[in-house]
Amino acid sequence: MSAQYDLYLQQHRNNVYKGFRWIQENLPELLVDGVAWQTEFAHDTSKNEPDEYEAYDRYFYGNNKSYQVVQ
Repeated sequence: MSAQYDLYLQQHRNNVYKGFRWIQENLPELLVDGVAWQTEFAHDTSKNEPDEYEAYDRYFYGNNKSYQVVQ
């Protein structure tokens, strides 16, 4: 696990949340049919799965751009 990648994920999720709140306040008509739940809660769920987490961590913070990691 990479502290750098964990920090990036935290910052990214905070920014997604800020964007979601902005849309809620300024364009609420866009939040229909589960879009709110998807945006706020499910947007980055897969990034916690070991295969995705490890691949992103290796690619962006481990300088490993091998074919296996890309796949």
